Amino acid sequence: MATATSLQNIRRQFLDENPAVGRWFDDYAAVVAGSVTVLFYADTNLPVEHLKGKIIYRPDAANASDFIRIAGNLTVASGLIAHTGASYTDVTLGTESLEIWNKRHIDPTDAFVRVANDALEYLFVECMIPLYHGPTDAAMELASTTNWTGANSTLAKQTTAAEVFQGLRSLSVTLTAASGYAESGLVNMGQGEAGMSFAIAKADTGTGIFRILDGSGNTIESVSFTQEHWLFMKKQFTLDATDEQARLRLLGTDNSDQIDWGPAWIVRQREPYFSLPSWLDERFKLKGVARAKFSQPGRESDTWLAGSMELERLEEGVHYTYGVRQADANPNMIFIEPGARYLLEEPLFLIVDAPYSAPYGVASLLSAESDTTTAPLHLLIAKITELWGSSYAADFPGMREKGKDLLAQRLHPRVTALPKRPRWGGVPKM
Repeated sequence: MATATSLQNIRRQFLDENPAVGRWFDDYAAVVAGSVTVLFYADTNLPVEHLKGKIIYRPDAANASDFIRIAGNLTVASGLIAHTGASYTDVTLGTESLEIWNKRHIDPTDAFVRVANDALEYLFVECMIPLYHGPTDAAMELASTTNWTGANSTLAKQTTAAEVFQGLRSLSVTLTAASGYAESGLVNMGQGEAGMSFAIAKADTGTGIFRILDGSGNTIESVSFTQEHWLFMKKQFTLDATDEQARLRLLGTDNSDQIDWGPAWIVRQREPYFSLPSWLDERFKLKGVARAKFSQPGRESDTWLAGSMELERLEEGVHYTYGVRQADANPNMIFIEPGARYLLEEPLFLIVDAPYSAPYGVASLLSAESDTTTAPLHLLIAKITELWGSSYAADFPGMREKGKDLLAQRLHPRVTALPKRPRWGGVPKM
């Protein structure tokens, strides 16, 4: 996974780059009921009112009631800062940090979190998800396993890089008895209709089975695999004349088998209309639609090495149409054009820009000190600086423009120059 930065470290970097807002200290000398001591301020050249009216912020204090105090006089000989509020209840120093914020009316416990989360709305990360008719959580990107029902198995979502082929998460199915599985919800289809089923998975231990069932639980098709390397699999299926539902069952074989599942999805083969996830709610977020081709077959039937995937970008207006009807219950859609219906037999993927506040539509906002984001720190600080300057223009004139300039500079591609080719000057004369 990309480097994640905590809320605390984001705030510290922001203060480092914007000292007019405040500064932070990773340790300080003492805390007692009515004061803190910071050796940095032990300077007899400072006036005793140097910090008066500023905010003393203890984000690591054990009690939220101790987070904020207003600074009083400074004892310049020792760096002791008196405060004007109620006595601290937590006076255990430990390794906690301390911050001094320069503006009395700007509460760092609320203001910074709000602006940082706003900044995440304006920074985008590319995501790729399959285009599918069902089931819910086919992309496996939701944090919970609620949409997959386990039997004789333990289900867990995982984010470890080695256990995720693409995207943010995968589903781990660990058997607690033979033939355990995870099962999707039902996908409605026309009676007797045909569909395509797709999945990406690997068998960490034992044998995995990708199975398509009808609404009554009868097996229609299956694909078995034993490889520990990521595989792509697809299987066409047809419902019986009176059947009108299908579901996926992701199985192991023996007790303790452990199978990792990436996306697993169903496409109705004769229905070119797809409702898109609710979080894909603005036109600019859809960068494109791609057809995936897998060039290297796997050892088992109906499998291919997932890493042999090649993406072929489709052309809007030729292969598909994107529609937005905001008054509809399902406002965003993809329609496969009549001349491109053959694509319904192939795995299609949406390439989208999602805000860092909700990659893959899963909320990832900052609140607690330990909360993290994978948004690039240099871009995030620039955007926070811009928004901070907009929110508090009178307090920090010029900060908005500074942030905009920083963002423009930092968005510029950072390219390492290729080595120069040696110039051939011919054979020197003798």
